Amino acid sequence: MKRSFLASLAVGLAVVYPAQSAAQSPSPASVGPLEGVPPERDRARNPAYRPVIEAIAVEIEQLKADYPQLAEFSATRNIEQRALGIGYGFRTQEAPRTGGWTSGTPVPDDGGVWLSIAFFDPESRLQMHTQPRVHARTCFRDLYVQVLMREGKETRSVQAPIWKILRKHGVRDCPER
Repeated sequence: MKRSFLASLAVGLAVVYPAQSAAQSPSPASVGPLEGVPPERDRARNPAYRPVIEAIAVEIEQLKADYPQLAEFSATRNIEQRALGIGYGFRTQEAPRTGGWTSGTPVPDDGGVWLSIAFFDPESRLQMHTQPRVHARTCFRDLYVQVLMREGKETRSVQAPIWKILRKHGVRDCPER
């Protein structure tokens, strides 16, 4: 059976979805425990963060009228339930195993998109949380935020509106440590 592999970078864990037709979004993820951070110290488990993630997801869902690639985005379905983040894929195919972060994420068709917004504890030692960065690290309160997105060639980019939403809800460049 063909399977699409979606790296749920929203929580730093690999998430496996069953094969889908080109027009379907992934179902909610089944995510395991965060590795590298003892549960009692995992800041991402703080219930105070959940309403902010939900508000971000609601605003992303409101972009659907202007961005057809978000047609199946759902504020309730695309929030990671056992971790802190948002994940979505629309009209994607399995990625070739070439190395780098893109080899673990679906490839969008021309009209598709794949995105992951991860809120995670700075102490996390998961491999994807410790990768070198080419831009400033972003934070939300005491969590790191990682936004990864792949867009189809024929889509109007949704990156700027999503970043505007994130900034509105308090995602900022991290202070120097």
